[in-house]
Amino acid sequence: MNLKYAKNPNIKNPIIVLPTIIAIGITIRFLFVPFEIPLNSDNFAYFMYAIDHSLGQNSTMQVSNNGWPLFVSFFFSLYNSNNFLDYMALQRILSVVISSLTAIPIYFLCRKFFDEKFALLGSLIFVFEPRIIQNSTFGITDPLYILLIVIGMVLILSSSYKKNYLAFIAIALASTVRIEGLFLLPAFVLVFFLKNSINKEKIFHVSVSVLIFILIISAVGILRMNESGSDSFLSRVNDSTKDLTDSPEIKMYGSTINLISTGLLNMFKFLGWSQIPMLIFVVPIGFVLMIKDRKIIKFVLSIGFFIILPAIYAFSFASDTRYLFPLYPIFALLALFLFRWIYENKNRFFKISLISLVVLIAISSPLFLIWKDIDRDHENAVYEIMREMIPSNAVINNFEPESGYVFSAGISQMNNFPRTWAEISTNTAIVQIRGTNSMEELLTSSGYHEDRFGRSFLVEKITHIVVKEDNNPAFLNDVFENEEKYDYLTKEYDSKEKGHDIYFKLFRINYEKIPDQKQQ
Repeated sequence: MNLKYAKNPNIKNPIIVLPTIIAIGITIRFLFVPFEIPLNSDNFAYFMYAIDHSLGQNSTMQVSNNGWPLFVSFFFSLYNSNNFLDYMALQRILSVVISSLTAIPIYFLCRKFFDEKFALLGSLIFVFEPRIIQNSTFGITDPLYILLIVIGMVLILSSSYKKNYLAFIAIALASTVRIEGLFLLPAFVLVFFLKNSINKEKIFHVSVSVLIFILIISAVGILRMNESGSDSFLSRVNDSTKDLTDSPEIKMYGSTINLISTGLLNMFKFLGWSQIPMLIFVVPIGFVLMIKDRKIIKFVLSIGFFIILPAIYAFSFASDTRYLFPLYPIFALLALFLFRWIYENKNRFFKISLISLVVLIAISSPLFLIWKDIDRDHENAVYEIMREMIPSNAVINNFEPESGYVFSAGISQMNNFPRTWAEISTNTAIVQIRGTNSMEELLTSSGYHEDRFGRSFLVEKITHIVVKEDNNPAFLNDVFENEEKYDYLTKEYDSKEKGHDIYFKLFRINYEKIPDQKQQ
């Protein structure tokens, strides 16, 4: 223990303050974790992949980034419960704890450029950022990915070659969690040479670092190939390249340049939106103040550029602020420039401004979380409806987002858990029908289909149709509103008749009653 802090404990003491920040961060996150609601999206895919590996089995669940579920599977293997919700809670708890523990490497990152009191403030800004808090409750990849890349940032800034090697190991592991980590390889090489003169010795050390990175990625790629037939590295890069030249979005926007321009525009829009409510004032001003500091601007621009590159691609196809979450450690760093500038001005007005900003951050975070919190009553109601509505051995249409609860509803009615995804997925199949344009096309579709988890399976016929008040594809709205027109559909479930406020209908398809022309 540092005796200076032991003898003089105060608010600047990181040994006291940092654990306090982490403990409060974990507590706040637990308040917003919906433990009673099953995982229902990508987090469910990670969950089943982790369950399979905890049972010592290769997984038939298709996930592109398996670093996070493999990490979770270790803890699942140590856990003993027959309730699937307990395992889902554990996955969320791990995510929450990792997100809060990221305060530690962020403190050391900020200490590279600021003194202790500001480094602690940087940790506090990150841990209390409302989007980071909310994201950590989902049990998905982002918290572990951010933790690993921040550790890498701290290590690459070290003057020790051994720590530099560890930095490349960290981003290699991060790349197994999210493929965007691959973009940090050139970023770290650039940062290495920005802080070191280029000579034979430095080139040797960075070559060794890159080799270590490639060996880790190659080993993980081979394991993925053996399990799923795809390394999810080169194949993802190849698929992404094809998307930029031949995809429905290209046809929509007219050219690749127009598509990328849209992604760039969306990136700037969400870059501003992602800083509301806590950081919208402090980060832009902090960036302006940073420009004078050549030591840090090279680091921030190098890392930031390569984090933003894959985000531009993502924003070309989808809109989600989570693509920018890896920038939040940089945001915390930039905010400190404003706080330091205010602190260094001895004027009383500036001191009041500093206190006001800290109070604003403390108040805006929980208010934003309350505003953006999920409707737990609605989600619970949907889950209960899925438990009542979906029959065993059914092949149904996809009806997102609610169909995300179908498999959890099926698991809840099983006697034994844990069970592998291969066993669970035989009960019910969900077919993607977004490209289907009519009932006739839906009824005659057969062959290999792919569900939302990437599982390809042979479907001779869909057995049931689920409809709701607002459907995609839109032709299902007519089934919902005018069910009497469809003599070949037998209604087996009506949520309104069961007393629910949310409206779903389930129809069994009687193919023998369909006129021949509809089946051709």
